[in-house]
Amino acid sequence: YGTGCFAMVSIGDTPKLSTSRLLTTVAYSLNGQTQYALEGSIFIAGSVMQWLRDGIQIIPNSASSEAIAKAQGSSRGITVVPAFTGLGAPHWDPDARGAILGITRDTSREDIVVACLESVALQTCDLVQAMQADGISLDALKVDGGMTENQWFVQSLADHLGIKVSCAANPDTTALGTAYMAGLTAGIYASTSDIEALWQDRGEYLPLSTTQQRDEQYALWCDRVERVKHLV
Repeated sequence: YGTGCFAMVSIGDTPKLSTSRLLTTVAYSLNGQTQYALEGSIFIAGSVMQWLRDGIQIIPNSASSEAIAKAQGSSRGITVVPAFTGLGAPHWDPDARGAILGITRDTSREDIVVACLESVALQTCDLVQAMQADGISLDALKVDGGMTENQWFVQSLADHLGIKVSCAANPDTTALGTAYMAGLTAGIYASTSDIEALWQDRGEYLPLSTTQQRDEQYALWCDRVERVKHLV
């Protein structure tokens, strides 16, 4: 969860094409053996916070969004679809454009801030739904990146997904993974199992929402995403 977001799930040593518009990619190659993954791309994740801060200037900094969300609690029916550069997986619509939907006279800046945070969680739901449609069972999600410093956001992820979410102790796990692979090649680690044992989290978040709440919120999201497609 940096500027964008890329969710990956391992599918083993045999590449398989997604039936749900995800990408099949190389996870890594080691000792002549290649492992593959399904990948889903979210174009706008942390950059929606940058937009709130620098674009429409309704928050002083990204960190302030956590206190706002904790105080506000919900977006009160507001949905932000941050299709600033189109929609990524599984929609792949370059002509979609962003929108704020559900506005009333009572809508506040705080509602919009919360809706922006929720939009990243709901885009993640799109990816997880696609993975599940491809026959992959997910009972937990491991996350990293700058946005995971926001505890309210990570709890929102768990609530929308209905599964456990674990935050990496090191938010820069992409760089850390590259370092681990170099260490494995250099003989510092004996196997990938040694590296796996080094995983540390700085918190696990369990869903507090009900199935009905999740289903209703996701149905509303899907309806509103459809409204912004092909707007160019």
